[in-house]
Amino acid sequence: MNPSTSEPTLIIGAGLAGLVAALRLARAGRPVTVLEASQHLGGRARTLRAGDYHLNLGPHALYRAGAARRILQELQIPVDGAPAPLQGAVAWRGARDCALPAGLLSLLTTDLLPAGAKLEVARVLAGLGRAPAPTPGTTAAGWVAAQVRHPEARELLLALVRLATYADAPERLDAAAVVAQLARSTHGVLYLHRGWQPVAEALAAAVRAAGGQIRTRCRAERLLGARRVEGVALADGATLPAASVVMAVPPRAASRLLEQHAESPAHGWATRLVPARASCLDVALPGPLPRPRRFFALGIDRADYASVHTSVADLGPGQVIHVARYLAPEAAPASRQALLQIMERLQPGASEWALHMEYHPTMTVTHGVPLAAEHGRRPGPEVPGLEGAFVAGDWVGQEGMLADAACASGDQAAQTILHGAVEAAA
Repeated sequence: MNPSTSEPTLIIGAGLAGLVAALRLARAGRPVTVLEASQHLGGRARTLRAGDYHLNLGPHALYRAGAARRILQELQIPVDGAPAPLQGAVAWRGARDCALPAGLLSLLTTDLLPAGAKLEVARVLAGLGRAPAPTPGTTAAGWVAAQVRHPEARELLLALVRLATYADAPERLDAAAVVAQLARSTHGVLYLHRGWQPVAEALAAAVRAAGGQIRTRCRAERLLGARRVEGVALADGATLPAASVVMAVPPRAASRLLEQHAESPAHGWATRLVPARASCLDVALPGPLPRPRRFFALGIDRADYASVHTSVADLGPGQVIHVARYLAPEAAPASRQALLQIMERLQPGASEWALHMEYHPTMTVTHGVPLAAEHGRRPGPEVPGLEGAFVAGDWVGQEGMLADAACASGDQAAQTILHGAVEAAA
């Protein structure tokens, strides 16, 4: 028996994945309610206010050729940003500061690589999106080693892999997914004006305008139903009926919601997935930069990152710098002092006149990277063994990584629900 179409789809989680799913369903005329445990919307796509400054939770960028931008455009959600600059970028190897190659000319002129390594890197980058995909099961490290002979070329390519994926796990990342992400990155990224919060707020406003509901401080405890989802039990003891449920939450939270379905393959997601983590420092500074033409730095022999997002984005009256160290799967967090040293190397003296700093010792950047051991496959939106239950997030689906994966999986979950409703009606 099909569930009543008068019963809503419940979306658990009001991050990008949940809000995209909710909006797609609401605009199709489906009753939908979003349940968010916290008082905030957006998940990691939140922006903190520090006086007149807007600080994202760690460095964020929107891929211009990615699924998130495409889906937001389809949903008519405004995205206000500017392309990250190519100039003013340096590569750090040891104590040396070299020009970070951002194109053929800078690749040929940088002193970061010897001549032979430059040619190897140029060949690899020119072949992105054109060469055959790597063999299934190949790691990112294995793919890089097979492409180039010079150790300097390998170091640079692995640094670019970290930059594109936000992950320091070349021995575990799936090469095909990495190559696709590198190809996507060649189209550039946007730094968003006033951060990512306006995107989350615009999605939420559109959900409400389309008739959907959003309930904050509403914690879901478990899914109800045996073979088909029937609703959600809340932490306050109430229950809500549902025609379908989308769990737009991290994998551990999804496993908890599915506790009574321990026999389902879905219950083991949290133990099989490998997250990408980073230590981050978000800094607001008044006035001009000590080095006004130095906007970006990427570590070559260390997994370090620093970027002045106010080089193009409106985030306040002064400067906003995001600093990060990508963490290997078993690595300890970087200390606040270590991140300050990264910022000082990019902009000497900046820490002395910072107005505000947010230190995140261990931030989960994405909850599941595409693994070579799984041939790049991540869980699909449909939950095995529980009809009407779906998952969405940056760890779900086969399209893209990071915000791209979150938006794409949320959209796919909604489209699957709508397709099933059409089939049931027929």
